[in-house]
Amino acid sequence: MRMSVSFVFQVSSRELELESHLDAVMDHLLEQESLDPTLGGSLASGQVEVSIDVDARNANRALRKAFEEINAAISAAGGVLVDSLGEPVQALPTPGTAPSWNRRSLTVAA
Repeated sequence: MRMSVSFVFQVSSRELELESHLDAVMDHLLEQESLDPTLGGSLASGQVEVSIDVDARNANRALRKAFEEINAAISAAGGVLVDSLGEPVQALPTPGTAPSWNRRSLTVAA
């Protein structure tokens, strides 16, 4: 079943311009042709929504698959996911310099 999964993140960037970082994330998502990604938000506030379509048997699998694809795109662009305490979910490429992505909400729709 094809499902659309959307994540809203608060993105902060110290050394990289947010716009160019988001372009790199989108470029990586577009390389995966079946995802049909969209990315939008506010550069001023750093709030970003990323949506992709995935094929999965249920909402849990869709969420996991989408999370893996989005995490891969963020990492490929030099960013890092952080938890609610601001701690990296994975090792930082260069501590303190990577754009950090803190998930605020998510939606799964069939």
